[in-house]
Amino acid sequence: MVADRSDMDRRVLLLAPTARDGQATVSVLGSFGIACEVCPTLDSVCAQSALGAAAVILPEEVVLSDESDLLADRLRRQPVWSDLPVIVLSRAGAESPAVEKAMATLGNVSLIERPMRVSTLLSVVRAAVRARERQYQLREHLRERERLLASERAARAMAEASAAEAQRASDAKSTFLATLSHELRTPLTPVLLNVSLIERHAGLPVELREDVAAIRRNVELESRLISDLLDLTRIANGKLQLDQQDVDLHSIVRAAIDICQREASAKLVLELKARRHVVRGDTTRLQQIFWNLVSNAEKFTGPEGTITVRTLDAPGNRVRVQIIDTGSGIDPSILPRLFNVFEQGDARVTRQQAGLGLGLAISRKLTEAHGGTIAAASEGRGRGATFTVELPLPEPSTRTTATPRRPSVALASTGRLRVLLVEDHEPTLRALGRLLRQIGHTVTEVTTVASATATAAQDGFDLIISDLGLPDGSGLDVMRNLRDRYQGRAIALTGFGMESDIIASREAGFAAHLTKPVDLVTLEAAIQRVLGPAFAPR
Repeated sequence: MVADRSDMDRRVLLLAPTARDGQATVSVLGSFGIACEVCPTLDSVCAQSALGAAAVILPEEVVLSDESDLLADRLRRQPVWSDLPVIVLSRAGAESPAVEKAMATLGNVSLIERPMRVSTLLSVVRAAVRARERQYQLREHLRERERLLASERAARAMAEASAAEAQRASDAKSTFLATLSHELRTPLTPVLLNVSLIERHAGLPVELREDVAAIRRNVELESRLISDLLDLTRIANGKLQLDQQDVDLHSIVRAAIDICQREASAKLVLELKARRHVVRGDTTRLQQIFWNLVSNAEKFTGPEGTITVRTLDAPGNRVRVQIIDTGSGIDPSILPRLFNVFEQGDARVTRQQAGLGLGLAISRKLTEAHGGTIAAASEGRGRGATFTVELPLPEPSTRTTATPRRPSVALASTGRLRVLLVEDHEPTLRALGRLLRQIGHTVTEVTTVASATATAAQDGFDLIISDLGLPDGSGLDVMRNLRDRYQGRAIALTGFGMESDIIASREAGFAAHLTKPVDLVTLEAAIQRVLGPAFAPR
């Protein structure tokens, strides 16, 4: 019995008319290297062909019998690559009824007339074996193709699983950062609000005013660090949105310098030499770039040093901004990774400086988002550093200039508002309510979704200011419940500042989304934007 699969695939199965004919055929084919196996019945032929065969030889008597339907059924169930050769031994030649039936039911049929010549038998069997070998080649090709497809499907499934896992990790990180931001911002809010209240006190001694200003600066710094973490997440997730328009870069640079000037110990020099300085960009984000760069220069430049901010015309229809300091300089080995996330250079130099190493990384991403470039250069330790930003200029024919608005340092409403304040954090509720009353508004304080909905239904308010995280739901629920009456007259004030939070508050019906902590200037500017010029600053 043939055992090896490859041998079984190449054998010829024979159902001989007589035992003698079978022995003779096996002997003849064997002498020419063709393996032949005699099967006693048609059932045996069917069973063995399922295990492997190069061809089947049958006498016409078997083809004419009812048993031939067994083989026909077996052949109909062949795989797509297979077309098993069937050789019929016929006495009547091509006119035999057996041949006609075989052609109709058995498919790939060849005819040998009996008595047969050895040469004819060899020729027909060899042709059948060669044809079968080509079928086996097709089988291997299909198997290899299936293996490749299976491998590709497995790789795709693995890639999809990895991508899903990466997305889950990214979502978990975003959720963690959003929650962390909320938990960090919430306690800062009453601090900054109370500082705003104290700073408004006309009788505050000068020395205490300086201390209060120091408290405010440090709270704002802490808030800036939190915002950097959120900005980094937005950038990494591709969710950073830019409100682009044609803006005056010189005005943006001046605004950034004004912010930094209050805290600067080094001398700040402004040299605006660019003749063309209108760029296409987001005012807030551009100001953030230059605020980061100037603040970074301040960290490493002592009181005796100088920081020069210079604008220049650059080749290729671009404008260049350089921030040049005379500070501690940068080791050349650090320059290639200076704009990497969390990179802070040599810890021995930076350990005394505040920050997480995000400012430069964010500045690079924001610059690139505006189609620009940013680079750093230094001749080494103690020799200062130069940061260079280049931004594209819009075509002159399509340019319209918009100068960024700079907030007033002392805003006050000209109208008294009835404000519904929804906040469950007691220190924030108390401080914000007192601040709003001090500037002339009437304030009703509530702490839950249910109380806010009930109170707003009974009394008419000019404005709703609501936290998002509440004990019995969300500030979004408050706005959804009251949307018909208060859409366009509500401000979300929350520690949740992710892009998804801002979108959700806008979709719920809030007209503005403020991320804690906020001071009086920011709050009144938001009220003015929401309610219009009737409440503009005096």
